[in-house]
Amino acid sequence: LAGVVFAAHPVCVASVAWISELKNTLSLPFYLLSILWYLRFEAGNPEDRGQKPGHAPRPSKWWYWLSLVAFLLALLTKTSVVMLPMVLLGCAWWQRGRVMRRDLMRSAPYFAVALVLGLTTVWFQFHQAMKGEAVQTENFWGRLAGAGWAVWFYLGKALWPVKLSMNYPRWQIDAASPLAYAPPVLLGAVFMWLWRFRGTWGRHALLGLGCFTVTLFPVMGFFDMYYLIYSRVADHWEYLPLTGMVALVVGVG
Repeated sequence: LAGVVFAAHPVCVASVAWISELKNTLSLPFYLLSILWYLRFEAGNPEDRGQKPGHAPRPSKWWYWLSLVAFLLALLTKTSVVMLPMVLLGCAWWQRGRVMRRDLMRSAPYFAVALVLGLTTVWFQFHQAMKGEAVQTENFWGRLAGAGWAVWFYLGKALWPVKLSMNYPRWQIDAASPLAYAPPVLLGAVFMWLWRFRGTWGRHALLGLGCFTVTLFPVMGFFDMYYLIYSRVADHWEYLPLTGMVALVVGVG
């Protein structure tokens, strides 16, 4: 059901119909396969199920390596999938209530590959796409405020996809105004409130909203990209993060 809702979601049109953004649709299958195969590897591990290693057969490590290869293919298609290692750690926390040392060790190769190709993309954007041109004048605090606005914007379009546009007007962020920081503060308050209920329903909400927010991180405005000259947000940037929010909403329903 979540797959059907995602496929029919109007926000996805920008990625599916815009020829220059078909790399989004090409990267998503590898991204999802990487998560699926990683979870399949963990599902066969007796330690991850709370059993003693000697009481069940060890899982095939082929699932782990297939997952890593799928992640590499996703990165080579589009590096917006760079936050997948954080999603894997989020899944580990969701399943067991904590992130263990073995989770960090297993995710280390994912982080390494993501770091190399992520930095390559940053270099390409600065030296080739922008050619040294400044696309943002805001300091860190201004970008933090803009990131908070962006998350709420994307959340609104995910839950109520109306008045969509291929290009949205570019916001002006006044970093000197306290009101500019209201969105990120409110977002932090929501996560803190959900954390209070992490033992029950809050865990599921934290995973869904957390995956949504974390996956948006590369396009929040902290890193310069040429498209930021035109707008701080874009529907095609929400294509990948939308999976977490759709899964959460459909799961609740």
